[in-house]
Amino acid sequence: MSDKNMLYKCAFCLKEDANGVWLNQNTFNRHRLKMQEYLAKDENLDVTKDNVNDEYYYNESVNFNEDDNEYYSDYNDDDNKENNDGDNRENYDDINEKNDDDNNNEDDEDNDNDDDDNDDDDNDDDDDDDDDDDAMYIDDKTDISEKMIEGLKLLYLKSLYNFTESAFDDIMKVFATKNISLYKVKKYLKETTGLISVFYDMCENSCICYAGRYKSYQSCPICESTRLDARGKAKKIMPYLSIIDRLMIQYKDKTRAKELLYRHEYNINKNDDNLDDIFDGKIYKELTKKDNLFKDKRDVAFTASCDGVKKKNLLVPFLIPGPNQPKDFNTFLRPFIDEMKELEKGITCYDACTKCKFLLHAHLITWTGDIPALTKIMNITSHNSYHGCRICNIEGVYSQKHKHIYFPPKQNCMNKDHSDWIGYINEIEAATTNKEKEILIRKYGIKGKSILFELLSIKFPRSFPIDIMHLFFENIAPQMFKLWSAHFFKDDDLNATPFAISKSSWDVIGILMQNNKKGMSLVFGRPPQNIFKHNAGYKAEEWANWITLYSVPLIKTFLLAKDYAKVDNKDRSNIFLISFHYLLHVAESIEDFGPCRGYWQFLMKRMCGMLIPLVKSQLHPYANLWNNLVLYERFNLLKYNKEVCKYIFPQKEEKKWPSHIVFASPLYKEYEIYSPLKQYTLTQAELKKLKETYSAIYDINVNQIENFSPIVRKYGKLCKDGHIISSKWVTKDKIKNRNNYSVAV
Repeated sequence: MSDKNMLYKCAFCLKEDANGVWLNQNTFNRHRLKMQEYLAKDENLDVTKDNVNDEYYYNESVNFNEDDNEYYSDYNDDDNKENNDGDNRENYDDINEKNDDDNNNEDDEDNDNDDDDNDDDDNDDDDDDDDDDDAMYIDDKTDISEKMIEGLKLLYLKSLYNFTESAFDDIMKVFATKNISLYKVKKYLKETTGLISVFYDMCENSCICYAGRYKSYQSCPICESTRLDARGKAKKIMPYLSIIDRLMIQYKDKTRAKELLYRHEYNINKNDDNLDDIFDGKIYKELTKKDNLFKDKRDVAFTASCDGVKKKNLLVPFLIPGPNQPKDFNTFLRPFIDEMKELEKGITCYDACTKCKFLLHAHLITWTGDIPALTKIMNITSHNSYHGCRICNIEGVYSQKHKHIYFPPKQNCMNKDHSDWIGYINEIEAATTNKEKEILIRKYGIKGKSILFELLSIKFPRSFPIDIMHLFFENIAPQMFKLWSAHFFKDDDLNATPFAISKSSWDVIGILMQNNKKGMSLVFGRPPQNIFKHNAGYKAEEWANWITLYSVPLIKTFLLAKDYAKVDNKDRSNIFLISFHYLLHVAESIEDFGPCRGYWQFLMKRMCGMLIPLVKSQLHPYANLWNNLVLYERFNLLKYNKEVCKYIFPQKEEKKWPSHIVFASPLYKEYEIYSPLKQYTLTQAELKKLKETYSAIYDINVNQIENFSPIVRKYGKLCKDGHIISSKWVTKDKIKNRNNYSVAV
């Protein structure tokens, strides 16, 4: 590749250096766009790339060596840069890369004659330039250069540990044998995986997405803001990643194609009536029998999740930029629904297992999320409305004293079904006046028709099961704690219930939890904190541990039998929030979809917990988040390209240690025993116990086992799955150290 160094003396360059600034051709392309945007903003002119006034640019051309000049420079590329260039749109990598490519192509055409005239000069360039070209522009994606391998490895580490792009460049210069630009590495990754973002215009206030019925609109029908800015660009955009593209990529990998047969393999090997998986639920069985879906063994079942993060089975299709909540959620779902409808009909896909093409179908069978998120997805009224339950027809009771709607238990509250839902929607849509429509919305708790009705596999409201992570661990558990600790109501008189535990008792409970911190195994997650002092900061995992591990043994000590016996007091109806009512529907969700782990929100929360720390840009947080998400997805898909991934994700070599430090048996490869060690003589009782253990394991008589030497080596630590379990005899400081993996051996 031939590049030239230019001396530029525009307004920006002269501020930096009175003599001008030397820039290479690619950097100048982006530099020129910045100048155009500056002019457009300053003079309110609709300036495009082609009509920039040449008088702002003065240049002198000389040959330049890439080793002496940084090839890749983008004003919006570094995570930490906060450049406000007058463009309100988020800076998405795929858009920037497309613009860069267009600029490069135009400049290549402009400079064709120069290249022809300076062949001799071009030959003087370093070989590294040619190598860099080959690393980027190659016909065979499996023919990967050494410098590209180094670049991809470093980019993968960047995606994991989120260091800045400046750090990437510095690390590459110091440790790589051959330098390569971040731009080229990203572009190679994009072209190799084939995963490209699609962007949809949206309202600048996040009211709607200009898709579906709003596709041709030039202003928002809700807030009336215009769609485009003065330059004819969308003021705000929603990024989207294709589900179809990612499915097709995965089916091209033989190993992954076999994994995607899980649904079929599970069903043909199922020989009992237990509810072990989502495919044991009523909904899946109804879809296969009544709706004639999932006929091919390769058909895919989806569960969708929304939240306001196994990872390889998680496909994130879109991100709705904030900070405002969407007004018409249906419009943001349109690209996703259109893809799912296409998958319902079937798409031609290549199967690496059979080495032939087939018609792939995929169906969305459930959508999970917290109550506020599902309110938008289902297009229903708030959970604080009179008909706050999405599943049944219970009507709430308004408390004038507490200014809140409660849902005391009632007999014979019939569940809504799909046909009921359609009937209610038809009534609402047939209303002739706004007042009549508002009355019907309040009566049924439904605002209108959700876009999800377009999918054959979705059954309202059953396809939206109860998520126990939010219900049990982020609603019921905190509310019950408030009730037991006399903090449920603002009125202290109402909090004085027979089952309220005194403050002094809670102090004791909190201290017991705090003291147990060092002895609680990491298998149970976070160590227990003093619940009385730190309950406000509890996460779902900690509330789950409180319910399942600590609450019963700790509280039982401080409650009399009569306090946790059956209580039937209708005067306590003001504690029945909608979350308590939803407990009545948990069993129904399990019948429809199997165990709660198949559709709870823990996976989504972890994904969010992984992605949110990646955001460093305060000016463009959503683009920053999306760019990191796309990078994450591309590396996930790269794993299905065996010829490339073997260089980027090398297999872990088996560790080899001297036996006096680490001992591992071929029979138990997942276990390793670590030093310190000492010589030990087994007692007769221990020898007897070992014989009994081997007898049970190998199913032989104890008397058939020969005697073995009582002299053994005793190791101090056992390692399994990265966790260290220490023997009691090697623990040092029992006061300071957290003895969370100690066993008495």
